[in-house]
Amino acid sequence: MPNRDRWFLLVGCLLLAILVRWPTSVFWDALPRDPNTPLHALAALDLSNGTASPFSLSLLGYPDGLGVRLLAWPVLLCSLPFEFLLDPVEAFNLGVVLWLTLQGLVVGLLGARIGWNLRARLLAAAAIMTAPTTLRALGNGQFENVVVLSFVMG
Repeated sequence: MPNRDRWFLLVGCLLLAILVRWPTSVFWDALPRDPNTPLHALAALDLSNGTASPFSLSLLGYPDGLGVRLLAWPVLLCSLPFEFLLDPVEAFNLGVVLWLTLQGLVVGLLGARIGWNLRARLLAAAAIMTAPTTLRALGNGQFENVVVLSFVMG
């Protein structure tokens, strides 16, 4: 795949992810109204502090932490690089945009491996990123259900 096509795919997926996650993709400190996002943001902060556990949040329920089951590990890991520079909500919002961009990018790269042209790869990436299940999961704060990347890699 030519470098120009890779850049088109990357920029196209990033722009679509920004559009799909509007307004939190641009206004990083905006907090969606779903009840899960603040907990995910705290879990990402927990992960960056090195105190993360799959079964508790040490930032809640002092001193032992609050017993929860963390599910959205890929999004938490995507937000990890931003945790050191930004507030938890801002870092998590950028992590969600990165995770959504990766969904389309990997599908587009798989299409290149199969032999699809650039238009087909962009269409497949857009279809994956705007699939009803993806949009529903993003709207409900169920980031653990955005797993197309896992299906493609598996």
